[in-house]
Amino acid sequence: MQSNPQMPSAGPFFSILLPTRNRSEIVGGAIRSVMEQSESDWELVVSDNDESPEKTRDVVAANPDPRIRYLRTSGQLSMHHNWENALKAARGTWVLVLEDKQRLAPKALRFLRSVCARNPDSLVSYPFVIAPREDLVSPRDEPRERRFSCEAVVGEFCRFSPLYWDIFPRALTSCTPRHLLDRARERSSTGFVFSYITPDYASGFQLLSLARDLVHLDEPVIVVPPSVHQAKKTYSNGQASMTKQPSYERFLDTIPVSREEMLSGCPIPSVFLWPNLVIHDFRHHYRRPGHTPSIHRAGYQAQCLMILLQAKLWGTDIRPELRLAWKSLLGGGPVSALHTAILFLWRSLRAVALRFLNTLRR
Repeated sequence: MQSNPQMPSAGPFFSILLPTRNRSEIVGGAIRSVMEQSESDWELVVSDNDESPEKTRDVVAANPDPRIRYLRTSGQLSMHHNWENALKAARGTWVLVLEDKQRLAPKALRFLRSVCARNPDSLVSYPFVIAPREDLVSPRDEPRERRFSCEAVVGEFCRFSPLYWDIFPRALTSCTPRHLLDRARERSSTGFVFSYITPDYASGFQLLSLARDLVHLDEPVIVVPPSVHQAKKTYSNGQASMTKQPSYERFLDTIPVSREEMLSGCPIPSVFLWPNLVIHDFRHHYRRPGHTPSIHRAGYQAQCLMILLQAKLWGTDIRPELRLAWKSLLGGGPVSALHTAILFLWRSLRAVALRFLNTLRR
């Protein structure tokens, strides 16, 4: 494995992890969004897992900066191994992941640093933002902060509430103190922070087991520009799962967990419903003393129906999943089924309203 570490011995404040594979056409935008930050105390760790050994390397070479550290893998790593490869090379006090399809908003690190410095034992999360325009908006100078207990965050996840989607510290929407990441690895049952099946959620559950609390920033820290989001090529595993792409099947084949184990205990047992994979990681990685929440059946079923609706709009054959969903609804009894229907209707109306508001902002 080759690297180009040109950093002083003292670590920077931020380590930004950029694991990438076969996306050399967009990774340059992510790199430049870091280089253009007004905050200068950072390192960018690019873990290049491309099948082609030169494409991403050439993109990195075209953006020279001594703070960029390039790691070349074998080109055959699984997603969680590639993420872990970047993390093990990081030397910063705080660590965040930037996907190749994402961009740091202008001045995001300067904004983020002040929040992190005040909360050395907390997780810091921010929303997943799909930008309405190519010219990205900076966070506000006065941050809008909300503080949550780790138990409350996990409780929202168990209900699959809209609030959970906003605040949960997925690796792609959070910044973490390095000392918590080190503790998480020491305690991990797999030896990984970014463990299988879903590395971004697996790390979140482990860190929620350890952190003091979570600070959520309702500000654009990382964003996906519309040119990437609307590209013909699918840059999302979640979307690939809902549309049953061959790339998603290949991703599942890289995970050292059988599909039967992935779906054990799930009311709607389909690998094409991403909540099932996340629930597996929740059950295996969340270990906060004295807190043993369970998955809310109606909230889970409503989330799965929302996914199936979206998949149908994208033209996916969802008939097998609908049969499983119907069986699950009947199995929970009439009260649970009614609760699911109410949640599904409310969340659908909320999603339509948010989409309409986002259209107006454009």
